[in-house]
Amino acid sequence: MNLASRLLNTARVAVLARHERTVPFWSQERLARRQTRRVRAIVEHAYASVPFYTDAMRERRLTPRDIRSAADLALLPLIDQATVRADERRFLSSRVPRSARRALMTSGSHSGHRGETWWDNDALLHKLAFLERDRAVIGRLLGRMTGHRQLYLLPHSAQSFLLRDWWTEWTVTPKRLATRIVEPAESSYEQILERVRAERADVVYSYGSFAEHFAQWLAARGERIDTPRVWCYGGDGMSEPARALLERQTGALVYSTYQASETGRLGFECERRSGWHLNVDLCAVRLVDADGQTVPDESEGEVVVSNLHNRATVILNFRLGDRAVMAGAPCGCGRGLPVLRALLGRHSEVIRLADGRAISGLVFQASCMYVLEGVLASQLVSESAGRATLRVVTAPGVDLGELERRVRAAIDDRFGEGLAVSIVSVPALATGASGKFTRVVLGGTPKLTRTR
Repeated sequence: MNLASRLLNTARVAVLARHERTVPFWSQERLARRQTRRVRAIVEHAYASVPFYTDAMRERRLTPRDIRSAADLALLPLIDQATVRADERRFLSSRVPRSARRALMTSGSHSGHRGETWWDNDALLHKLAFLERDRAVIGRLLGRMTGHRQLYLLPHSAQSFLLRDWWTEWTVTPKRLATRIVEPAESSYEQILERVRAERADVVYSYGSFAEHFAQWLAARGERIDTPRVWCYGGDGMSEPARALLERQTGALVYSTYQASETGRLGFECERRSGWHLNVDLCAVRLVDADGQTVPDESEGEVVVSNLHNRATVILNFRLGDRAVMAGAPCGCGRGLPVLRALLGRHSEVIRLADGRAISGLVFQASCMYVLEGVLASQLVSESAGRATLRVVTAPGVDLGELERRVRAAIDDRFGEGLAVSIVSVPALATGASGKFTRVVLGGTPKLTRTR
């Protein structure tokens, strides 16, 4: 792209970004009006040019006029990754030519299958401006909006790098905004520790599961870091005890964002730690029960999303695979965006107890975190209802018998006799294709990788 076009794109993004800083503080009524306009526009677009929605709406005798608000999106078929991956072309708009769109790979962390989500170029460019919403929070935490020294601890395949390459191709980034440094997450923890100390970054970015395991490794080694000031994670979650451990070992404020390849940035954490503000004007969100019915606020449900701004691969009424709780009251920070009060992990990381109850991998880790002294990394293998094996990578000298006793005591205290867990020591645990650690797997032997 020539310099004139890049400068024009930069100006467009700058104007939009300045506007985006104010959007989260709009009134709920004004945000609802913007959301409604985008719902109607994307439904008309889908009906006219996306085969899946053209056929689905005709079969249900719906027209775009029947879907007037975000609540009406529930009239459309409830879909998931398996639905989309069965024939990705049926979700592509005929109005967006190949030259006007780019592909992002989904992580496959819910279905186990990676796939392509196409984004139109304008939506990708606008995503750069939308990031101003959570960049403003980082700026408040650091006390300044520019000049951030950023260290990215992400795998080579991370979507963040691909997006950054596109934005560099399309725009001219002022150097005063930030200095970006990369240390691949595939590096050993010793190398990463050395790089973090050497770079003295203001902000570190990583996946949540990586940050969790790195914090456990630091604690087991008795290591502490006096930088960064903020550790920002996304891609997958962390349990509250893991966040506390990371803050204790680094002294950083731990902050997170919520996103997916299918949706872009779904939300960002409030600096008040009240939860994640949802960008509902960009992506409509509701929580549903097992039958697909919307659950009340303050009730646990599965996250269902509808992307309102991507015109290439159109995703509406989509089960994202996450479990969450929506807050019943607005946040005291003054933002009008609704709040996701709790993220409870992936639907695919659910453990069944002997009495039929289900718990998420994050809840299990929260129950055991404080007794996993000397554990560098862990993974729960769900063998059957009420039975599981905890695979652990331990520091030298850890007494496995004593560790198993502590873990069983913690589980009995939290879950009664609903879960019998045995502990097996392994040399290492593998990350998935996306570079994230899998907390819960079904019975079987996962691929091992080199020791961290």
